[in-house]
Amino acid sequence: MATMLIRLASILAVLSPMIEGVIIAAAIYALVRTEAWFKTLTVIFLCWSVAYAAFLTIGQYLVWSMDPFLHALVFVPVAPQGVVPSALVPLLSLFHFPHGYFIFYALDHFWMPLIVALVLAGLFYGVLRALRRWRRDIFSVQEMEIGFLCALLSGWPGIVILIPLALLSALLFSIVRLVWMHEERSSLAAPFIAATAFLFAWKVASASYPIIPDPISFMHLSALRSF
Repeated sequence: MATMLIRLASILAVLSPMIEGVIIAAAIYALVRTEAWFKTLTVIFLCWSVAYAAFLTIGQYLVWSMDPFLHALVFVPVAPQGVVPSALVPLLSLFHFPHGYFIFYALDHFWMPLIVALVLAGLFYGVLRALRRWRRDIFSVQEMEIGFLCALLSGWPGIVILIPLALLSALLFSIVRLVWMHEERSSLAAPFIAATAFLFAWKVASASYPIIPDPISFMHLSALRSF
């Protein structure tokens, strides 16, 4: 059974970027055809992300519990003095109970990237919403939904690259539209989707060709992976 779980996890690891690519393609199509799909795409991606993390958590539990050498890791607590490169380190003492080490491991490896990305995407959405309250014509509701979706798709720590890249792209789009089309307002939608698609293509290329550094390593942000 452990072998089957490992194989299924490998299949899902390949399927995950495919689903992300399909959602990005659907977002591009929705933007071009002015379809209001962005909330639905966000819900689909969140459901997939939660289901994937839950499968990895359950699978890890079963693999460890069935292995005679790793069996104990399911039941032991985390040592309060443990040294672990994680944002959960200050909370180590909270996991000092039976099954504490497994729960800590699952949160750190499977859930924290999603939780951090969701929190940061929510904060970014909140900033856009606050700016829109200050000046209602600065963003549309759809642009805020697209920004939230793109932030989630980029994940952690990709969101750290996405937001500056998308805002820089939006500035360039605005200059081009102002100079050549004499339009003062430029949408955030296209720059955010373009930046998300660019980062996704970069990650796929780096996974396929090891000579190409992934975006996080290229920007010297690898330390954030252990956040």
